[in-house]
Amino acid sequence: GAGNRHPAPAATNGLGQADETISEPSASTSPARTEANATAPEPTAVPAVPPEKPKSRFDLIAAGLVGLTLWCAVIGQMMLTQTPAAVGSGIRWFLFSFSAMFLLAWRTGTLKLAAPTWKRPSFSLKEMPRKRWYYLLAVAIVFFSFRQANNFPAWPAWLTIALWLAGIALAFYSLHEGSPQRPTSTKTPRKFLILAGLILFATALIIRFSGLGEHPWLLNGLETGIGLDVQKIASGAFRNPFSTGWLTVPTLPLFLMALPVKLLGSTAISIRFLAPFVGAFTVLATFWIGTKLWRLEVGLMAAVLLTGSHFHIHYSRLGFPVVWDGLLLLLALGLLGIAWQESKEENGRRASWLWAGLASGLTVYTYTPARVLPVILLLLLLLAVLYQRDIVRMQLSNILAACALAFIVALPQLLTYNIHPGLFGERFQELSVFNSNWLTQEALLTGQSEVAILAQQLQKSLLVFNTVQDKSLAFGSGKPLLGGGLALLFVLGVMLAILRSKQHPYGLALLWLLLPLGWGVLLIESPNSQRLVAVLPIICLLAAVALVTIGEWIAAVFKTDEAASEKRKQVLLPLLLVIATLIALGEILFYFGPYQQGHTFADRNTEIAHGVADYLNTLDGTTTTAYFYGPPNMYISFPTIPFLTRTFTAEENLFDIPPEGITAVVPKPTTPLVTFILLPERIHELAELETDYPGGEQNVVGGFHADPLFYTYEVTP
Repeated sequence: GAGNRHPAPAATNGLGQADETISEPSASTSPARTEANATAPEPTAVPAVPPEKPKSRFDLIAAGLVGLTLWCAVIGQMMLTQTPAAVGSGIRWFLFSFSAMFLLAWRTGTLKLAAPTWKRPSFSLKEMPRKRWYYLLAVAIVFFSFRQANNFPAWPAWLTIALWLAGIALAFYSLHEGSPQRPTSTKTPRKFLILAGLILFATALIIRFSGLGEHPWLLNGLETGIGLDVQKIASGAFRNPFSTGWLTVPTLPLFLMALPVKLLGSTAISIRFLAPFVGAFTVLATFWIGTKLWRLEVGLMAAVLLTGSHFHIHYSRLGFPVVWDGLLLLLALGLLGIAWQESKEENGRRASWLWAGLASGLTVYTYTPARVLPVILLLLLLLAVLYQRDIVRMQLSNILAACALAFIVALPQLLTYNIHPGLFGERFQELSVFNSNWLTQEALLTGQSEVAILAQQLQKSLLVFNTVQDKSLAFGSGKPLLGGGLALLFVLGVMLAILRSKQHPYGLALLWLLLPLGWGVLLIESPNSQRLVAVLPIICLLAAVALVTIGEWIAAVFKTDEAASEKRKQVLLPLLLVIATLIALGEILFYFGPYQQGHTFADRNTEIAHGVADYLNTLDGTTTTAYFYGPPNMYISFPTIPFLTRTFTAEENLFDIPPEGITAVVPKPTTPLVTFILLPERIHELAELETDYPGGEQNVVGGFHADPLFYTYEVTP
């Protein structure tokens, strides 16, 4: 019947689950099976043994190696700081620290590198989409923008730049293709990243904008030399954004600097207005790129250290576009590193490569990155072909797309250098240790070989962050470029990068750091801080890697279960953040304390020029003629004077008086008031002026770099 066709349901308990009791075998059960079950021996019950809790174990050897690494590094940094002459002793202690770090990394297993796994995509020119042909139109648009910028009269600058940007956007569209979606990370909430980024940006901007017109207390010659070009742009007299200006600096950033000068006039605040924003964006980019290339802890620590770096704060407050070097080199190499990293994890995202190409192309509109980035990229490509050929072959289409976009972005400036080939290498020819005969002269003066002189140049460049003083008049802090804590972490970070150089971010970081330093070796007046701003973000990233790694090593000394280890990690991030904040705070206090009070920025001539400009601005140029007794040491063409003075113009109502023995035709005064400005070395000529123009009023202007700075003699003829 029906009961034979449908087996009886299994017995269930009160929760609807099958009952665990075994029922009698039914009549339908096979006899053989029943007999086998009956003869089978019953399993012996094994008593359950509770799992043994892992015992906390202290790794004494690892703890000793951590302490030895830090102790040797601290001694090395102290010797470099306190006894700069004993450089060898400080370096020797850093080598001891490196040896201890190597043993520690070997013991903790941090030298291991997982084997990469990836798939090779197909690459065929036959599959090229039609929109790729828009790239040719983009080239034509960008070339047309360059032609218009060089026409006379040229188009308005904003129209030329808009046309250039349109060509870049079209090229980006033509090269872009559907990319795999980036996997959503669950480790760090997006809201936290956005909030932390906003806090870092706002903090960095406030620090860099505070008292911008008073500190640094003078406008130096670099700022005002650039300022004269910016004045021409603001007035519409110069309209080519793809040319070069003062000291062959590319002019594109100057067009952005011209906006506040046009609105606020020629003042210290207006020429410096844009720099704090660029510096704050550099902090934000450091946070984001550090998080992507390493992880959140590294990005956060690096951004905090960069926020407080007195070196970066200073150049983020100057009206000189050198602060762009750090931002654009960071974006170019950081985005390239992210694109390469993604290519290992998946098939690669075309958009990431295009953003890297865009940033790389923009570096041609800066000075130092435009000269070192091509070398870095060539070395990276060579290493990739030698050691990771499969990735290069897999990502070839993306690499070519990035190069094509970089070419579009850089094309106008490259065309300028092609028309005027001497511009790109002009400053290098002037400052090179080879072409200026500087190397030969130094060898004769010191009695050393030229190789020994170059070795000293290299040593100074490598140690400028720890012990050697900066030679640039644009800073003049009298201290190494990094504070003690940041300098110590930086050296430890370099050691870690060397130990992990086969891993992707670290090999990139070493080239990123060493090539700009090597560039400085080939130039006179090294080390020079304004040439090193470009490497400051990677310095802070390496310092952050050291801080996080050492913190983890200290935590790993205690061998505990997983729950205790997680609790320790939760405490580690706030603790490291406190350490980084204290280091940053110390550098901030130095910059706004001893450095500001010391008035060591710039030099005597800069202070004289600033003082003369301030003095002339107290007079009415329409009723006053001014004569400057400064040559041969100084002339009214010193850029600070024409940039800051409002109603005086050279050769109209402001004249140089040549020194005695040199004949020159100087117009006689025709205004109701005449003023004579004399430097101390020409004060003996005041007696003759008092004879020719009796009844005048003499005043003395003092300063910090010299006292007196200059004398004035005002008279009504």
